Amino acid sequence: MTDTLSHPADQPDTDSSLVMAIVPRLPRMVTATAVVMFATFAGIQFLPQKFEARIDLTLPPGSAMDAEADRLLAQGQLADIVARLPADSIADLRQNGGGVLDTTTLLRQRLMVRPGETGTSLQLAATAGSAARARSIAEATRASYLALVTPPEAMPSAIEAKPEAALVKPASMPMSADSIKALQQRLDQAFADRIKLEGRAERIKALVDQGNLAMLALDAENMPSLGRRLDDLAALEAEQQKLSVTLLPNHPTMRTLNEEVDRMRSDLATQVQSLSEMVVADRDAARRLEDGLRDELLTATAEVKADDTIKTGAIPEQQKPVVTPLPRAVRTDLALGLVGSLAFLGQLGFVVMTRPRKPSEEDLDDAADDMQMVEPALDTPLPPAQPEQQLQPEATQNATYTAETEHNWLTTTAMTDIGIGANWLGAEPAAPVQPPEPRPRPAKTMPAPLQIPPDDGSMAELGAARILAIRTTSGVPTRSRELFAFYKSLGKRVVLVDVSTRRRGSAPGISDLSLGKANFADVIHGSGLYEAALIPWGRQAEFDPQARSVRILIGALSDLYDVVVLTLDRDLPSANAPLTALCDMTIDAGELPLASRVA
Repeated sequence: MTDTLSHPADQPDTDSSLVMAIVPRLPRMVTATAVVMFATFAGIQFLPQKFEARIDLTLPPGSAMDAEADRLLAQGQLADIVARLPADSIADLRQNGGGVLDTTTLLRQRLMVRPGETGTSLQLAATAGSAARARSIAEATRASYLALVTPPEAMPSAIEAKPEAALVKPASMPMSADSIKALQQRLDQAFADRIKLEGRAERIKALVDQGNLAMLALDAENMPSLGRRLDDLAALEAEQQKLSVTLLPNHPTMRTLNEEVDRMRSDLATQVQSLSEMVVADRDAARRLEDGLRDELLTATAEVKADDTIKTGAIPEQQKPVVTPLPRAVRTDLALGLVGSLAFLGQLGFVVMTRPRKPSEEDLDDAADDMQMVEPALDTPLPPAQPEQQLQPEATQNATYTAETEHNWLTTTAMTDIGIGANWLGAEPAAPVQPPEPRPRPAKTMPAPLQIPPDDGSMAELGAARILAIRTTSGVPTRSRELFAFYKSLGKRVVLVDVSTRRRGSAPGISDLSLGKANFADVIHGSGLYEAALIPWGRQAEFDPQARSVRILIGALSDLYDVVVLTLDRDLPSANAPLTALCDMTIDAGELPLASRVA
């Protein structure tokens, strides 16, 4: 235990006591702050994030940048881009569209076109909810733009050699802009017709392979007779199915009907084959027409320049979109720093607010004024207790025992038989046995009153002291009982203040009061009349003898009690100097005159 005792009232609230209150809670505070920061980080990661895919689109020579940007974002071009998108990207567009069902409008909101760094390209940026979807939108836009600025390649034809009439010779003279525009429109129409005929040819081929003649009748608008024959065949098959319920297959009607159905099917097979060949021929003719118009358009728009079709060296790979995540609405580092600071400072403020507050000067003055006598002091000692009177037992008429037959229950010998008087045969009743004289019980004696030795100078000084200090090295001296008996014989009320043991207990005491962690009414235990009132050391490890609350307590105790006994540590004379200055008498425990003169 250190000898240095400090005054807590002279220190600020942010001194070592605050640090000592925070240090045990510091691991728990750090853990709680880490948990809050981790939860915040996880919540930020679950927030939706957008990705942006960027790609450069090379402009064709001699084209204007604004015109190409408007051309890329035109309604028809956006429809072509939507047709190239996968199903999950289209579903993502509609899901996050806010109720808008037009996919071209939703796609226009996701695309952003800006001039490139070199001035000869357009920088395209596509945003989506995932990196894969943003990349798919960018790639579909690039493919659609390349198909727009580059004429489509000729479709492979089943005919190996083109007839001479289908070949279009290049124009010997340049064509006007109107002619080129009209030629472009013809090419677009031929392209649309070719697509329609190819779809029809594939559909008819699939129906023929499946044998679905009912659906084939819908595509036979060019052959009305084929349609009528298909309807007749359907009617005959329905009639055949209806009659098969009631007629046997060998019935003449059923045989005739079956032969008619077989004959009609064979005729229809020939006509269906003719229809399929006719559709294929129309498709091939549309392909040849489209190829001729494309060649004518290329010849009309071709520029006279050197042949550069032969290329040497490495061919650069196709540029891929660059996907980057867009920043979230909340910055992760800023949110973690703010939440962590608030969590730690909030716990620190809670510790400061719940820390016991030291009493101010006004609180100490009010507490001193409120301390009053709990019960009045007795001027005369209590009279000694009277011995208990012996109760005389009444004599019983039916007693049958004597002094010789009385059994001693403290011994192990067998109890003697006692006869029970009973008039079983009608004989004269026996004379009643007189009980023995009762033995006198010893009366309780009170202890002899304390014999006060002849008065001398030390006893007179000890009896006249109001505040007495006892210096000891082993805590509260054993002779405190003798000292209390001495003051009790004088009819005085005694209070004992333990300032020397320094044993931390569970009850509040003088150390709690000096540090401002207990009130005056919490530290006094006992009344001081029948037993000495005690103020223990308390629950704290430190004690401040210079505290104003300690001086107020000793002054108030001297007013409430007749004698105040302080037990001080003999090894700390300098630290106990403020307390010895308040005492009327200071004496060592071994020098008490009661040791040999008080029983």
